[in-house]
Amino acid sequence: MAGAKNGYHSVQEYRALRAVLTDGTTAGAARLLGRSQPSVSRDLAKLEERLGTLLFERESGRLVPTQEAVSLDARLDSLFSALDELENVSAKKNEQLRIISSDTYAHEFLPRLISGFQENHPNMLITLEVAGAEVLLKEISAGNFDIGVSNVEQTRAGVKISTFSTNSAACAIPEKHKLSKKKVISMCDLNGQRIILPTYPHIQRSLFERHITESGIEVDIIAESSTFQSAVRFASFNSGIAIINPFPLSHSLIEGVVIRRLTANIVYNGYVFTPQENKLPWAARAFLRILKLYAKSNEFSA
Repeated sequence: MAGAKNGYHSVQEYRALRAVLTDGTTAGAARLLGRSQPSVSRDLAKLEERLGTLLFERESGRLVPTQEAVSLDARLDSLFSALDELENVSAKKNEQLRIISSDTYAHEFLPRLISGFQENHPNMLITLEVAGAEVLLKEISAGNFDIGVSNVEQTRAGVKISTFSTNSAACAIPEKHKLSKKKVISMCDLNGQRIILPTYPHIQRSLFERHITESGIEVDIIAESSTFQSAVRFASFNSGIAIINPFPLSHSLIEGVVIRRLTANIVYNGYVFTPQENKLPWAARAFLRILKLYAKSNEFSA
């Protein structure tokens, strides 16, 4: 790779880089690789020293990739594709990737990501199933799917859960509303406004109401919705301002609304579920890496 001093390259170090990009921690990367955490940390340090650049910054206990790390990772695709060909010639003839997802991610976000993934793997069969949270866990536990994607945090024996995205709350604002011209919305900006909120099963509903009380503002709650998609549709019809999880909605073209970050300490997580015991196929590992990098690159990432 360009930038390596003295023409030296270490596949082991590159694998360590990719594992940390996938998990966000050296401990998690070590588990993925079946190695010790100190050895993974040493490989990252040696790679940074040889390249002469910082690859990760530490934030809230996690390793956040720098632009140099993301760029290097993209350039490594051809190397690891070649290695996969050598290691999995017979297995890859019938390779497939099986994904099960909640409807939050399944209708536009994942199809777009899968389409891009298939450009590099045109012979791969990819299955995308839409299911509720309970069915998703059951299917992952049974080994019927490689990856589960959901915005609902829950546990089940035999299933590993990890966070792939953390995003700040946002406001979906009718495009003709006076607040649509602002880049960031504060709680004070919402004083006296007509508001659309998530229903009470959402923990963020209670957090938002607490922020209302602490800010000393008054709002007119005109509607409640159990899904952020329908809340955004309310806003698009000029009903009011919807408080939403902006990811992945902000990546869709939503006519009639703009989405702005809300400066309140409210976050939404996205979760990945994988079988606890079974080693993930190479295709699932590659797709997870792309999923996490894409999620971290969105403008509302916390």
